[in-house]
Formats: sequence, C-alpha cells, structure tokens
Amino acid sequence: MKRPGIRESTCRARRERTCSARRETPRVPRALNNAAIAALIAAAADGKALVDDECAKKAVAELNRDRD
Repeated sequence: MKRPGIRESTCRARRERTCSARRETPRVPRALNNAAIAALIAAAADGKALVDDECAKKAVAELNRDRD
C-alpha cells in the first residue's frame, strides 16, 4: 500500500520495529493493561474519579498477590 509522502523503506522499518518489540516483550503490554485496569477498579472502589498513587499501589499489590 503506497501512501503519499511516505517511502516504502520507512514503512518497512516501522513494521520491523513493531514486530521485533512484540517478539521481545510479548507479555509487557498485557501486564500494563492489567495494571491500569486494576488501578481504575481501585479508584472506583474508593469513589475517586482519578487514579492516584494510593490506587496504583493497591493495584500493584493486588496483582502481585494474585501472582504468588
């Protein structure tokens, strides 16, 4: 697929970097998403509209407890 103003080599390099990152860190994006969701749940449980440091720490503690 050709896009105006973007060279094919640029697109190929982007695809290669993306594939490389996925191969090298397959579980990191999922872990980050799980941590973010846990922090949102902790904030909602405390009646907060925003995730603060306390909620993030609760989320990490919960995820670590599940892992053990």
